[in-house]
Amino acid sequence: MCGCYAQTEIGHGSNVAGIETTATWDEKTDEFVIHTPSITAAKFWPGDLGHFCSHAIVFARCISKGKDYGVQPFMVQIRDLKTWEPLKGIELGDIGAKYGYHSKENGYMLMDHVRVPRIDMFNRFVSLDRQGNFKVIGDLRVIYGVMMLIRLHIVAESPSYLAAALKIGVRYAVCRRQFKTMHGSKAERKLMDYQSHMVKFGPLLAKCYAMLANITYVKSFFTDMVSGINNKDFSLMD
Repeated sequence: MCGCYAQTEIGHGSNVAGIETTATWDEKTDEFVIHTPSITAAKFWPGDLGHFCSHAIVFARCISKGKDYGVQPFMVQIRDLKTWEPLKGIELGDIGAKYGYHSKENGYMLMDHVRVPRIDMFNRFVSLDRQGNFKVIGDLRVIYGVMMLIRLHIVAESPSYLAAALKIGVRYAVCRRQFKTMHGSKAERKLMDYQSHMVKFGPLLAKCYAMLANITYVKSFFTDMVSGINNKDFSLMD
């Protein structure tokens, strides 16, 4: 099994509450019918969705007996495990070229009344019984915690990439010399000694250190939040 996280839609990125994909419970068959009602509801950008995944955690609006209970995650098989072709009712593809991060394949998906068993809805914090009764076990806001983790990784890695780029630039600037402008010396001046050069590197160096200090605090806060959630304390999500 190879999986992906299918939350983002063309019309709804980090705004999870605005997701349009529906998962309507069918009382007769005890199944959820997952459907893409419009083009803006198409799943768009999930990593590895276009080619590599056999299953997806699909975020969709849970609807039972005509009532919308908000966005919930569902485990959905999207490809045949032998042929790797999309299953019936599922359209998949690669979103194409991007401005960056080409090592990651990103895809799109549209679903046409795809059926999954009721038990395929994740039920650690919510549940839906055979009669279609919806029950909240924890705090629905924990669903957003998944994306918080992804954002945390982005914030944590950003200063590392900036530092790597600065290391190359700064090393070059303190080794490369240009023009004999130092009084009493025949040596050429280092690039970093020029104000026009320092004004470009100085602020970025300061920013890098500030980012590293900030991520330490953010990681600590996130760890405390996760620890609280595991102990059924959701106060840090306020």
